[in-house]
Amino acid sequence: MIVFYIIFFFLATGYLLQLFNIIGNGPYEKILLALIALLLLLIASFNTTSNDYNAYVQMFQQAAILPFHLYQEIHGEFIFLTISGFIYKTFNSPTNVFLFFSIISIFITFKIIFKDSKLAFLSVLIYLSHAFLNKEMIQIRAGIASAIILFAISMQAKGENKKALFLIIISSLFHTSALVALLPYTICLVFKNEKQVRIAYILLFLSFVFYLSGGFELLISILQTLGLLSEKVTTYLGWKEYNYDLGILNPNTIKQLLLLVISIYFFNKSKFYTTYFCYFYIGICWLIGFSSMAIIAARVSSILNVSELILIPTIIINTRKNRIFLGILFLALYTSMFIINIEYKTIIKSLDFGVI
Repeated sequence: MIVFYIIFFFLATGYLLQLFNIIGNGPYEKILLALIALLLLLIASFNTTSNDYNAYVQMFQQAAILPFHLYQEIHGEFIFLTISGFIYKTFNSPTNVFLFFSIISIFITFKIIFKDSKLAFLSVLIYLSHAFLNKEMIQIRAGIASAIILFAISMQAKGENKKALFLIIISSLFHTSALVALLPYTICLVFKNEKQVRIAYILLFLSFVFYLSGGFELLISILQTLGLLSEKVTTYLGWKEYNYDLGILNPNTIKQLLLLVISIYFFNKSKFYTTYFCYFYIGICWLIGFSSMAIIAARVSSILNVSELILIPTIIINTRKNRIFLGILFLALYTSMFIINIEYKTIIKSLDFGVI
């Protein structure tokens, strides 16, 4: 795992240099980050030891030989299966499929970071500490959907609402749960920027009530009675690996709530800030409200919380007092998350590039 620590060290160093205004976001900094992006691309594309590697390979193989009308028998969205099946059939290798989707995910993510983040090194550090390890290394469908959602948020933050809606729909073709982005998309359109904090308080309160009152269990029961519960959710309900209660005091929820408090304290009424803020707090509300079932809570909320990559650096840049202290606090927080994911959660058990 030494390679991840080396990358993290360079990102942390670059971030501190930006925090103390020693370097900026100039061409040399972007070249270094582009090289890091290339290294992450190689790691994600050619590693064969991720937890879901064999399941994805089987998915690619089935998509390559089955006719389109039988794709419903395979776990995955139609467009994702069509593309992965075509690439696998053409090259007869899963590596090219992983490479294709990794290129799209990482390219889009870094493109938005370069465009929207004033502290690009911090954005990439946040990305590496959790999203990259969980998505590009394991859940590649969620990875590409999250990248496209990040693109959509960027468009909506600049007033390009139609483009944002189009991108949200595109992202759902790779991971259906990305449709949850329609919630913050609509809220951003309906409510004015200065009302976003009030809406966040209301929805956060309702999400706690929904969880504590057993709202999720009641919802599942109603959907089952009406025969409207999807096969995917039904399958997950039968797996103890996924169907367990996260609880509202789990470390990730506490961390997200801490970030929410900070983002409210340093709230900015600009369209740019409130758009990223809206997607972020809806992700937290979803995480809390649906905590009764881990996979629905964590995986769906993580697609919205990709907004964190831009929101956190924006908070630091907008802060005049205690900027350095706040910047160091965020570094400590994401360093802890990175170490937990690498050492304790063992998301990445090892790296094997024997397929190159």
